[in-house]
Amino acid sequence: MSVWLNIILAGLICTTVLSQGAWAQANFPAKPVTLVLPTAPGGPTDREARFYVQKLYENTGQPFILDFKAGARAQIGNLFVVKAPPDGYTLLLSSSGLPVIPAFTEDMPYDTIKDFAPVMLVSKRHTALLVHPSLPVNTLQEYIAFAKANPGKLNYATASAGSITHLAAAWLESVTGAKVTLVHYKGGGPMVLDLVGGRVDVAGSPVSNTLALMRAGKLRAIAILSNSRIPQLPDIRTVAEQGFPEYDYPGWMGLLAPAKTPGAIINKLNTEFARAVKSPDVVKTLEADGVSAIASSPEAFGRLLVSELARWKKIARDNNIKSEE
Repeated sequence: MSVWLNIILAGLICTTVLSQGAWAQANFPAKPVTLVLPTAPGGPTDREARFYVQKLYENTGQPFILDFKAGARAQIGNLFVVKAPPDGYTLLLSSSGLPVIPAFTEDMPYDTIKDFAPVMLVSKRHTALLVHPSLPVNTLQEYIAFAKANPGKLNYATASAGSITHLAAAWLESVTGAKVTLVHYKGGGPMVLDLVGGRVDVAGSPVSNTLALMRAGKLRAIAILSNSRIPQLPDIRTVAEQGFPEYDYPGWMGLLAPAKTPGAIINKLNTEFARAVKSPDVVKTLEADGVSAIASSPEAFGRLLVSELARWKKIARDNNIKSEE
């Protein structure tokens, strides 16, 4: 076989491979897509994700399947996606806890920035600072005054040691000077149950999980932990409005793919998720749950991840917080 024939055959093979790749990207998705949630079923991430998968199926004709891989502070699910083929068919639906993990982990099995391709900041979840109704406080300032008059007496619950709720609680304590006893649970569900039962005094929890309890008078909101008020609790001021403008604890949901996923597929995923997230019926449902639809660009979400990673590392370091506390 001549040298020229070899060159021609090699060129044909390359052209065929490129054509197949272009076809696959243009027709994405051509089969079911797996959405990995690094949490147990039943939490706010699960609830919110179900709003999207039905709309994605209606829009694309392909199932988007929720796959729960909880454990090791979300690292089991995260690592599964990192190791998945970068073809867009295995994705990560993560909460705002993703950039918190490196703040407590020296030997990370993956790089939070380099090993994921950001697709979209899907939504922002509003979190309220809640107290048991027996606590004689109605505002953040009253809470601070009570805590300072009774140092260490108040039990502040977090979803777990080494979680974003742990860091957010320690951050709030450091900026306000309110000395409390942190009580770490193994999940947001047990934490809220004990708050309702009066076994702990205060906690930060997503509004989507607790709005019904607030309306029933079983919990009282004294502040919004993110930097904007929410329609469901229009009279509850933010921590920033109550004297601490540097404080902003933004809960969110983000969509990520394995690194090296082709840009065309990232853009197609972004487009399809934006269609689902911004659907009027989905937006309305989210708002009723205290969630704001965002549907950002991949680039904007990437910038957020970098800034969040730096912020939570600094907060953990400045407050000498260890995950085993």
